[in-house]
This record gives sequence, C-alpha cells and structure tokens, in this order.
Amino acid sequence: MHLDEAYRIHLAYGDDSDNGYDLFRKAQVRQLQRRFDDAKKLRARARHLFGADVYYHLSIDLEEAQIALKNAEEKKALHKAEELLESWTDRKSTRGIADALRLRGEVHCMQGKTETAFELYTAALCIYPYPNCAHNRKLWPVIADVLQQFDQQKMHQQIAQMAKRMEERLGAFRFLDQINVDRSTDAAHVLHKLSGLLY
Repeated sequence: MHLDEAYRIHLAYGDDSDNGYDLFRKAQVRQLQRRFDDAKKLRARARHLFGADVYYHLSIDLEEAQIALKNAEEKKALHKAEELLESWTDRKSTRGIADALRLRGEVHCMQGKTETAFELYTAALCIYPYPNCAHNRKLWPVIADVLQQFDQQKMHQQIAQMAKRMEERLGAFRFLDQINVDRSTDAAHVLHKLSGLLY
C-alpha cells in the first residue's frame, strides 16, 4: 500500500510530523474500510507524533467531529465544531473557520434547522470561497437542496436576509471581520450565485 511505503520512507528520512501525517491518512483509509478501532488507534498514534503542532491536532479534531456526525452524535459533533471554530478564529485561518462553519451547518441541517444551516453554509463559502476546493464543490448542491425546501417567496426572502446579515456582519457573517483578508468581492459573487439558484 502506498501509505505504508510513505510511512516507511518518512520513518527513515522524515520527522515526527511527517510520520504522524502518514498515520492520520492511514486512519482515514481504515475509517472508510469500517475498521473503526484501527482508525481510532492510528489517530491516537498520530496525535502523539504531532506533539505541540496545533494545526495537525485540529485536523484530527475535524475528522473526529465528522465521524461523530456520521454516527448521528449531533451534540458531540456540534461541541467539537464550536471548539474548532474558536481555535481556528484565534489563528485567523480562513480554511479552518469555513470547515467549522460548514460542520455546524451539517449538524443543523440534520436537525431540520434549514435556515440556520443555510446561513452557516453561505458564511463558510464567503470566508473560504475557492471553487476548486472539494468541500465547496460538494457544498453548492447541498445549498441548492436546502433552498428547494422553501417556496419561491421564502427563497427570495432568505437570500435577501443573507445579503443584509452579510453587510451588517451578523450571525455567522461576523467571522468575516475575524480574518486578515477582505472577502467583500467574494461574498458578492456568492450572493450572485445564490440568486442564480432561484431560476
């Protein structure tokens, strides 16, 4: 397996972070193979190797939050998402903030709170707007499905409300003021694309 070979190479020539990252990727494969105990052990070994590297630890936290959500452990997933959001906001990481907001949106969507989920998804796209990001490519069809749950009038109202909350930095959009880059143009593009989903 390629991951095993990468681990052996990094074990010989790399540092602990390299080795930990290989184990983390291997854990993701084991999770997909439904070998959950193996995956959990590999994540624990990866955490140990990462030492004080907070960014890698937060990546594992995100993985475990997503696992909790798949297991319908909504409270646990939401708690982890809140912790991630706080940590990534402290570090002003646009990708991390967006991942945490998207995860919160998934929890609220699962709970039937579609309006809250819609705002969280939209804010995530404004903060980390890159179309080639796999999460963003997957998120747009989810947003389209959420909008389809509203009638035409409610759809227009929701998008107008997003524009207002975005402009006034309310709710999830307050995180636009917590990053070191101006996303005004990107946010306008997101709104334009949302409007295009109405027709």
